[in-house]
Order: sequence, then C-alpha cells, then structure tokens
Amino acid sequence: MNRGFLQSTSDLITCLLQTPPADLLGLALLRQTPPAAGAWFPTAVPLEQVKQATLEFIEYGSRCRETAHKLTGLRPVPLSVSCLEFGL
Repeated sequence: MNRGFLQSTSDLITCLLQTPPADLLGLALLRQTPPAAGAWFPTAVPLEQVKQATLEFIEYGSRCRETAHKLTGLRPVPLSVSCLEFGL
C-alpha cells in the first residue's frame, strides 16, 4: 500500500485496521476506578478530571461525526468480486 492512496476495499480495510484505538481519559479513569454498583461515575475521581474526560468524549464524538460526514463524500470503491446478492 505504498501508492499513497487507496485502490481497493482491502486497502481500506488494511488502513482502518492500522488505526490505533482512541486513548481517552474517560476510558482510562473507568479502567482505574470502576464505578460502584448502581453508580454512573467513579466517585473517587476528582471533579476536574471528570470534566476533562467529559469534554474529551464530546470532542471525540464531534471528530467522529465530521469524519463520517467526510467519508460519505468518497467515491465508491469497485468490488473485485461479484456480489450476486446486490441485485436482490
């Protein structure tokens, strides 16, 4: 895939699989101090960290929406295999 652009569906899949998972503060906080049974948030986390984690989740969601919107503008990738079910 050294061509600098995607040529096939397999190139796109390879590219997406190489994307590292998001390292969000909120997820790290939940791993470190899981909330008590029946609670929504860990209680042992300082309020400022909860605020930062919340803002990070909101910004991440916005970036995901922007990316999804940009992906809708991509040209279709021709299939390299026949897909007989498509005509149904």
